[in-house]
Amino acid sequence: MKKRDIDIICMGRTAVDLYSEQIGASLEDASTFAKYVGGCPANISIGTSRLGLQSAILSRVGDEAMGRFLRNSFRKEGVNISHLLTDPECLTGLVLLGINPPSNFPLIFFRENCADMAIQKGDYTDEFLARSQALLVTGTHCSKGAIFEVTKDAVSRAIKLGTKVVLDIDYRPVLWGKTGHGGGEERYRQDALFASRISEILPLCDLVVGTEEEILAATDCHDVSEAISLLGKITPGVIVRKCGEQGCVAYDRKSAEPIVGTPFSVKVLNVLGAGDAFMSGFLRGYLKGHSLRDCCTFANANGALVVTRHGCSPAMPYWDELAKFMHDPNDIKTVEQLHSRIKNSRNISQLCLLAFDHRKHFEKLSEKYNTNKSEITSFKKLIYDAYKLVHSEHNEIEIGIIVDGKYGEEILRESNQKKIISFRCIEQANSFPLEFIDGHEAAYLLRDWPCDQVIKVLCYVSNQENNDQQITKLWNLYQATKQSGHQLLIELVDKESGRLDRSAKMIAECYDKKIYPHWWKLQPVDDDVSWKAIDGLIDEHDPYLHGILILGENRSIDELTDTIQSMMDRYKKIKGFAIGRSIWNDTAEKWFKRTINDQDAVHEIYTRMNNLIIPIVFQNLLFGKEKAFVAGRSQVDEY
Repeated sequence: MKKRDIDIICMGRTAVDLYSEQIGASLEDASTFAKYVGGCPANISIGTSRLGLQSAILSRVGDEAMGRFLRNSFRKEGVNISHLLTDPECLTGLVLLGINPPSNFPLIFFRENCADMAIQKGDYTDEFLARSQALLVTGTHCSKGAIFEVTKDAVSRAIKLGTKVVLDIDYRPVLWGKTGHGGGEERYRQDALFASRISEILPLCDLVVGTEEEILAATDCHDVSEAISLLGKITPGVIVRKCGEQGCVAYDRKSAEPIVGTPFSVKVLNVLGAGDAFMSGFLRGYLKGHSLRDCCTFANANGALVVTRHGCSPAMPYWDELAKFMHDPNDIKTVEQLHSRIKNSRNISQLCLLAFDHRKHFEKLSEKYNTNKSEITSFKKLIYDAYKLVHSEHNEIEIGIIVDGKYGEEILRESNQKKIISFRCIEQANSFPLEFIDGHEAAYLLRDWPCDQVIKVLCYVSNQENNDQQITKLWNLYQATKQSGHQLLIELVDKESGRLDRSAKMIAECYDKKIYPHWWKLQPVDDDVSWKAIDGLIDEHDPYLHGILILGENRSIDELTDTIQSMMDRYKKIKGFAIGRSIWNDTAEKWFKRTINDQDAVHEIYTRMNNLIIPIVFQNLLFGKEKAFVAGRSQVDEY
C-alpha cells in the first residue's frame, strides 16, 4: 500500500461563482460581478488546503476560459489537480449570486449538461483513492442517474481501500427539479427520490454533515429529533448537524451524549459558503485526529469568519488566521489584516524588481533630445525585452517589474497574461504632497486594474503638515486595495537625501492609522538606529509583512551590489530590491541621442541587470538565506 499523501479528495461540483458587487441590490439590478471558484467540493478543497491539509479535486471542467480559470485557481491554492479533467463537450457550470444581508441571498444555477456532472468511472483509479485518507462526496452528485452511479462506485471502491467516506448532504431542491430556475435560494423541500438515493450512500459513510433542513430531507422526516435518530440507525459514522448561528451538534455512537459546538458571534455579510467553510474546519480537526469538540470549534470558527466576507472560496481562512480568531474572537481587525497578508501571497525568499516607471525622467530625456513622446514607450519596451531575457534564463529567481500605465500599458497587459510579477504605479508623477494619477481617487483607478498587479505608490517624506495630508491619501489607497483585492507597496523617499529617521516616523504613523501595505520600499541609508526602529515597528504591528525592498538611487552596479548584499545580511526584513536608473539610464541617454541601436540597447540593459542580480541572488542561495513568509501554514501547530 502506498503512503496516503493526500488528506482529502473532494469529488463533484466545480463551478464558477459570479457574486454581485452591489450589496443589497437584487440580482436583476446588479451591475458588476466578482468571479470566484464555486461549488461545494471545490470550495472545500480550497478551504482545507488553506488550513494545512493536502487536498485534491476530482471533477471535470469545460475546455474554455472558465475551466482554465478554475484550474489555475486550484493550482495557486495548492490543490492537487491531477484528476481535474477537461471535458471537450460540456461547459463549466456557472452560478449568479446576490448578497442582501441578513437573510436574502438569491442565486441562479447555470448547470444544464455541465462538465462536473459528466465525471465517469474511468476518471479515477484505485491507486488514486488509496492515496487519500478520505473521499468527500455530496448530495448534488446524486441528482442524476448517471452521476449517482459514478458516486456510488467511488464510495464503494474507497471503502474497500480503507479510505474514509465523508458526505456533505448539500441538498439544493432546484438541482433536483423541485423548484423553478429562480428558486436557487430555497433549501428545503421533501423529495422521496433524494431521500432514497442518499439512503444508499449513508451506510457507507464515516462522517455525515448537513443542516437541519438537509437532515430532514435526507431522512424524509418532519421532526429533527426523529431524523437524527433514524440517521443514527442508517449510518455507522459521526453525524454533524449544522445549526447556523447557533453552532452545531455532533453525534457519535462512541459518546453517550451529543457534543454541542459553541458558536462564534459575528456580524453577517454573506451566508453563502458558510457550510463549505464549516466542513473545511471540521475536516482540519477530523483528519488530524482531534477530538470531536475541537472539530466543532474549528468548524464553527471557520464558518463564522466566512460569513463576514464577500464570496466563498476567496474568503476561506488560512490556519494562522483561524488560530488567531479562536484565540481572540474579538480581535477581528487583526484577523482580517492577517487574511489579506496571506491571501495570494507567494513563497518569496527574495524579490528582484526592475523599475522603469519613471515618467518625468523619460519625458525630460525626450525633451532634451527632441524626440516624440511615443519614443518613451518604445524604449520602455526595450527595457522589458531585456528583462524577459534575464527572466527566461533565471526563472528560479523571483524577478519582476515596476512600470507605469502612461507609457507602459502594453507591457502591463502582456506581463499580466504571462503571470509576471508586476507592480504598477498609482501616484501622479513627482507629486508632492501625494496625488493619484490625473487627480482621480484610488478606488476609481483600481476598478480597471487586474488584481494580479501590485499597486506601488511613491510618497515623499517631508514636514509633519504635509505628512498628515499624505497619510490620509495612503489610508484611502489602502482601503481601496482591501476592497479591490490588490496588494500594496508603499515607497517612502525623504526629500532630504541621506535620511531614514523621518521615513521610520512615517511608517509608525501609517501603522497608527491602521495602514498595512504588503511591502515597504525604502532608501538604502546606513542608519542602524532607524533600521532597528523600523524592524521593531514591523514586529509589533505587522509581523506578516511580505518584506522591505530597497531602491538604487542611480548608484553604480558595483556599489549597489555591495550595498544591497550588506543590508540584506544585516536586516532580515529586507527581502530584495527595486533598481531602475542604475540599470538602464546610461543606455537611455545613448538611445535617445541615437548613438546606439535597439539591439545593443537591449544587450547593455540585460548585461547590467545580470551583473547586479546574479551575484546577490546566488550568494544568498549558496548560504541559505532564510525563506520569507509561507502562505497559511504555521511552523508550529497550536492545536
